[in-house]
Amino acid sequence: MDTITNLIKSLNSREKAYYKSANNKSSRKKPNHIRLFEHIDKYSCIKKSILKKNPETKNIEKYISAEKRYLMQRLIDSLVDYHNGKNIYMSILKGIQEINALMLKNQKSAAGKKIMKLKLKAYKYEEFNLLLLLIEKEEMLYFEYGYITGKDEIQKLEEERNNLIININTLNSLKRIIVRLQKIQFSQSSIVINSDKYPELFSNPLLDSKGDFLSVKAENLWLYANSLRFYLIKDYQACYRIISEQNSLIKNYPYLFDNKTILQNLSNYLYFIALHHDENKFESIIRELKDNRYSEIDNLYISETVFTRSFELYYKTNNYEKNLETAESARKFLEEHSGKLMKFDVNYLIILLLRAYIICDKYDEAFTCLKFRYSEKGEAYKDSVYKLYSFIIYYQLGYYELLDNEIHSWTKSLKHKRTINEIEKIMFTMFKRLINTNSKIKKEKIRNECLKKFSLISNKQLTDNFFEEFNFFSWCSRLSF
Repeated sequence: MDTITNLIKSLNSREKAYYKSANNKSSRKKPNHIRLFEHIDKYSCIKKSILKKNPETKNIEKYISAEKRYLMQRLIDSLVDYHNGKNIYMSILKGIQEINALMLKNQKSAAGKKIMKLKLKAYKYEEFNLLLLLIEKEEMLYFEYGYITGKDEIQKLEEERNNLIININTLNSLKRIIVRLQKIQFSQSSIVINSDKYPELFSNPLLDSKGDFLSVKAENLWLYANSLRFYLIKDYQACYRIISEQNSLIKNYPYLFDNKTILQNLSNYLYFIALHHDENKFESIIRELKDNRYSEIDNLYISETVFTRSFELYYKTNNYEKNLETAESARKFLEEHSGKLMKFDVNYLIILLLRAYIICDKYDEAFTCLKFRYSEKGEAYKDSVYKLYSFIIYYQLGYYELLDNEIHSWTKSLKHKRTINEIEKIMFTMFKRLINTNSKIKKEKIRNECLKKFSLISNKQLTDNFFEEFNFFSWCSRLSF
């Protein structure tokens, strides 16, 4: 998918409507860039054969590269105009452009007043990088335009800049830590982390003590980073406490956070509420998530979150009826919207959907969901769990040749990535032995041997703890021959 298609796909209905209305006012004939826009919006790609057949669009196909570049620029201009009054960062940037215009015309007093007004706004919303630009404009007024309002102004600006740089450096340090923690999280799913191996993350003075942060945004990042740390070492009680504190902080300063940050926190909060089996609080947060102030794109993420967190709650509370009910709705959601969601979100939802069908013994339905999974370079998040679920499905449906081939392919692939964990070894061996015998007595013996091994594993602290994802002991005990 090319850049222009990705951009159009990311637009919500209001942004699309604004683009078309703002660019189709002065002409009776529909411009080529709008025709191309409508074509891409309809097909989610450029179909040159269709463009060529239509007399109104055949010239677009002929000069497609130039038309795409022109459309891209018009879309960017439209987005800037649309969000100028809605996005704080962009509105302050627009104000800085207005200051430049005033300074070009030597309107020192008007420029100075606008700088002060914008600085108040930037401090309120903690836009520290933009404040550095505004300080630069102040200094230009002093040095180039001779606009002096009081004594020691230059020294005060220097001190102000230094404080802002401290704030920015703190934010950037916390962001770098979060990226590092997320990388470990997504590459080490279902594994208990040895914190001693990561002293820069688990013995970091910046994270160990909350201290007095100079900004609310820094405090939010600190809380999020620590929630990730506790999650990686499986301290879910501490993680729940931190996520709750972060939720309260965001509620106290809602104007400082975009929808992505708010929704991410609510999603994380729901996960740990599910782990604590608090169904009343869970329903309360679900209602908060479904607040209609969110955009069309956000609502897709919200629907996906409601499904994934509901699966977690109903699995933890052994509510098979609700699990199956949610699975049916989630499958329809994927059939309609999987192309609009991020690959990671689709793959994560599929894993939970497969688990729901497996525990409810709905293997035909589970098999139909395997097609939704996106392939990714390297080992995708929870890839091993997905593989084990697919092997269970193949076995239960009697697809023994496919199962044998898939196990062989997967074990060969893992040799180049990591060590096969204990549960994988048990499952791979069990399936290979089961499909190579027709004796009911032998199959029961194989199952019972595996149950003993699973029992031993579930009673000790594992480096590879897959029991958190799925109760393999319970599933294996239900095997009948």
